[in-house]
Amino acid sequence: MATTIHQPPRIEQIGDPSRPRSSSGNGGWRPLVPEGGDPHLVQEYAPPPASTGIWVALCAISMTFAALTSALVVRKGGAVDWRHFTLPSILYLNTLVLVASSVTLEIARRRVARFMGGLRSAAERPARWLYVTLTLGVLFVAGQYLAWRQLSSQGLYLATNPSSSFFYVFTAAHVLHLLGGLGGLSRVIYKLDRLVLRRSNFRRDRSLLALYGRSLGLFAFVAVGKTLTNSTGDSVSQADLTMEAHPPGLITGLPPFSVSAKKMAIWLFIIADAATFAACLVAYGFLRNGAAHWPRPFHSITNVALMTFILLTSSLTMLLGVRAAKAGDKSGAFRWTMITAGGGVVFALLHIREWLALIGEGMTMFHNPWGDPLFGASFFSITGLHLLHVTGGVIALVVVGLRYMRARYNADDLEVTGLYWHFVDLVWMFVVPFVYLLNLAQ
Repeated sequence: MATTIHQPPRIEQIGDPSRPRSSSGNGGWRPLVPEGGDPHLVQEYAPPPASTGIWVALCAISMTFAALTSALVVRKGGAVDWRHFTLPSILYLNTLVLVASSVTLEIARRRVARFMGGLRSAAERPARWLYVTLTLGVLFVAGQYLAWRQLSSQGLYLATNPSSSFFYVFTAAHVLHLLGGLGGLSRVIYKLDRLVLRRSNFRRDRSLLALYGRSLGLFAFVAVGKTLTNSTGDSVSQADLTMEAHPPGLITGLPPFSVSAKKMAIWLFIIADAATFAACLVAYGFLRNGAAHWPRPFHSITNVALMTFILLTSSLTMLLGVRAAKAGDKSGAFRWTMITAGGGVVFALLHIREWLALIGEGMTMFHNPWGDPLFGASFFSITGLHLLHVTGGVIALVVVGLRYMRARYNADDLEVTGLYWHFVDLVWMFVVPFVYLLNLAQ
């Protein structure tokens, strides 16, 4: 019996064969998986941890300053001892220095772009304007120090008046961010001078520059990072970085040091958000110690003890859920995750019940029958911010849990969500002694 062999259909090439193959990205004719590689090992594109982390950090740091600003507005609005003072004249000069540093940084961005693109020779010193920017940053710090000296000569110190206290806290926090940015800029200048800027390090350099831009209030630093990212003349894709970092057939797509972008981002968020809660608690302590008649409205710790027990138990159930997910037990992981979310719901309901009871006794944001009116504003602000985090955590647990059951998320996604939930629980351990235990009725 004769056997007929059919020739397999030919697959036409799509695209212009005369077009040169791109040396970057996945455009042109370049395959994403080298010959002999396993396509199942190639992960989907994810932003580099440094890029993701720096933007999360910038948002969270902005929240920190927003918290300090809110504390200032509340303290000034409800105080009779607020003292106005004349700002040191050098602050106006400092502002001009800051604007000038933005201009010099933009010039530096253009010079570095031309140099890295091969349009300028090394003899033209592309880091010259970066040195100018660094010098202006140092001058700004020196000017801020002189402003503090002028205030001290007027008899205004950290504890002299609430207005001077806020001035010192705000300016010191800004200077600390600026000093960190100066360190990052110095590192980039050091590498640029020695021509060791490599494509695999550009995103990390952009993170340092972007953080410096945040500390100075200059968004031009992000543009410098973009220049460094594309300084080879071609765009650098995630596929380039992955293929150049691993031999053929072993493409993992993992970031450096095998830290996933999601885990790096959540840790940076936790660190920065911890600063937000720290700012709120510091402002609360300042208000409490400066008040002559701070209220002590809590007569029992039964409710707060129950809330604490539920929250701590939810951390345990979250651990069990992540452990089950790592072991491949989908149903067990989903069950423990939903139990954790349920604990968060019970905690929120107990918290709302406590709020309603205090409101029923006559407490509002700026009024209460027991003493200093700022107690209501500070209590509702801190506990409300924590309750907002708990609510967001419950929503995240439900969404991630459902998508995990549908195989759209994996155990790592549950672990990242669990890190956030543990952070929320840890913050509550600081809120309880500051807001509740110190305000028990004697």
